Amino acid sequence: MLTGQQFDQSISTAPFSIRHSPSFSLEIGVNDPSQVEQAVTVLNGFKEMAKGFVPEVAQAMKMGLDLQFRNENGRFFFDLVVGGLLGGVIQETASKVNFQLLNYAGLADFHISSQASPLHALTNNLEQLVRSACFTEIVAGGEVVNTRTVLKIVQLIVGALKGSDGKHSKNLNTVIGFINAFQHLGFEIKFNPRSLFDAIRDSINARSSQNDKFGVLSGKFTENQGMLNAFVEQGKMMSMMIADYAPMLKNLNLDKIYVHLNFPVVRTSFQLHVHLNGITDFINQNFLG
Repeated sequence: MLTGQQFDQSISTAPFSIRHSPSFSLEIGVNDPSQVEQAVTVLNGFKEMAKGFVPEVAQAMKMGLDLQFRNENGRFFFDLVVGGLLGGVIQETASKVNFQLLNYAGLADFHISSQASPLHALTNNLEQLVRSACFTEIVAGGEVVNTRTVLKIVQLIVGALKGSDGKHSKNLNTVIGFINAFQHLGFEIKFNPRSLFDAIRDSINARSSQNDKFGVLSGKFTENQGMLNAFVEQGKMMSMMIADYAPMLKNLNLDKIYVHLNFPVVRTSFQLHVHLNGITDFINQNFLG
């Protein structure tokens, strides 16, 4: 998460629509940055075709939703920008506080790492899948500059939402007084994989009258696994339909995807980094030839 001056710096080179409207962005890694512009051109062509042939797309764009593709210094972005009527509602709600005049900055990191992978769903049984997911670590940290300003913002927002309730206001002031003592917060969580798996399995079994509910779910998972593999086989047969675009698609590195949620009116963005090791090779081998 980036807020205040940290947010201003991170978004300074983005297009006008991203800097002034709420947006959801996907940044996908690429192997050859020189090919990104070609991909943007092709996808913009598809978007124009969709506007003419899919009424729902044209209607969504009239309301203010716009899907944009861009090349930013060799980085490939999909942007869903909320403007028009929908954007106006969001802007009006947040305009009760003029965030542009407030001097504050902050950042926060939240990392989750796990041995589990979506590809395991094709080959592993449910117990193997859950056990690999239990090898998980969570690390988080954050820092705020000019904490009083940030907490004042929270106070103003809560006050605007709840009205002038004296009791709530006093309680909030007390909480703010304690939080104001912190500038840097962080924590790290590591699980015992065996104990976590046992707890998950016991919790599932305890919620059912069946003796081994987890075992029953494992059987159903194995049945559905056959459907997943059948879908992959169908995808292989359909790969010829997109053969002309295979070189462009192979340039995408789906192992690294970055999700950005930008809210310029409150000078805040949330960024999620998703690392799916092996997913690019899997798609290239099974769907792109």
